Amino acid sequence: MVEQFETALRVNCAGAPTVKNKDSRRKLCHSHIITTLPSWMGNSHSNVKHGELRTRIGPLGWQRMKTLNQYTWLCPSCVNFVTKKRKEVKRIWGIGHT
Repeated sequence: MVEQFETALRVNCAGAPTVKNKDSRRKLCHSHIITTLPSWMGNSHSNVKHGELRTRIGPLGWQRMKTLNQYTWLCPSCVNFVTKKRKEVKRIWGIGHT
């Protein structure tokens, strides 16, 4: 069988949480990544399994993290920012808080 279709998926970074921007709870991040998916996965983002995305964009530094009580995909820069802030909070408040 000849593979005739290929689905491209653009993943936009949700942006790291911030307290500086009063209009939004997340900083504006214009990072995105485009990855191709097998045609059997369909053309809807709801059909995409997070594990499949993790294997495709995870090695490039993208992570699905829980911030502001919601799981979102973050670019490497935002992942580093969130990780750094979590370490600071842990250092200040103790090991029990993240």
